[in-house]
Amino acid sequence: MSIGAGMLYNEGVIFGADTDETVGEMRRRVHKIPTKMTEPRALITGACNNGHLMDTAVERIFDGLTKENSQTSESVAAFLHEVMLGLYEREFRLYPDQTSTSMRLLVAVKPETENKAVAWSVDCSSIHRMKPMEIVGCGDYAQYVADHLYVPGLSIESGMLAMVQIVSTAKKRVLYVGGETFVHVLKDDGSVRLQNYHFSPEAEDLYEYFFTLGSGLLLATGNKTISDAEFQHLGTEFIKHLLWKRKKILGG
Repeated sequence: MSIGAGMLYNEGVIFGADTDETVGEMRRRVHKIPTKMTEPRALITGACNNGHLMDTAVERIFDGLTKENSQTSESVAAFLHEVMLGLYEREFRLYPDQTSTSMRLLVAVKPETENKAVAWSVDCSSIHRMKPMEIVGCGDYAQYVADHLYVPGLSIESGMLAMVQIVSTAKKRVLYVGGETFVHVLKDDGSVRLQNYHFSPEAEDLYEYFFTLGSGLLLATGNKTISDAEFQHLGTEFIKHLLWKRKKILGG
């Protein structure tokens, strides 16, 4: 089991994923956001029961994606549908273990003639535009966190930090999700930004830190026995702790 997440922000698309892959009783490190660094640039993340089949799909998409078939978002969607339909009509249909051919992918591409990067959600051979915030793999608990954090028009820095909280929370709470947190960004200008948060533990636990500290303030908000002065004190202490956390994250 793994997690792959996609988010639209005001200047492009952000993908996030963990790095753990379970093989029998063993866990191994796998990079789960393959990135095409040559034009047309593209990102892919996803979840499936068979890593070999996912690698095949990623390879076909990256090898077949050209400037000619990525002129518009419509032409990219048609290309993706052709690739996935072909795989399920041929190679995957002949695969001995049919229970392992199910696959969910998120694919982001910068069309040549358009001003924005675009993302699609792939469910086997079905293709549609990715929602503003979409999760594949172990999505239930992570989606709950994402619903709290995602707002339209996020800046790149806020979007990346939100993505880190989504993946990191899943790593802590969901079995077989773990390892490092990777976040990749495909910007509207076609450039790519890659970041590994392995050395940023302070940023990774921000969501739980915030709600652990803020629970007392939340309950005090509706508590008639708490005076305004006591409530003000709780708020001041809360902000003091957040300022300390901010300093740690920003390296101050």
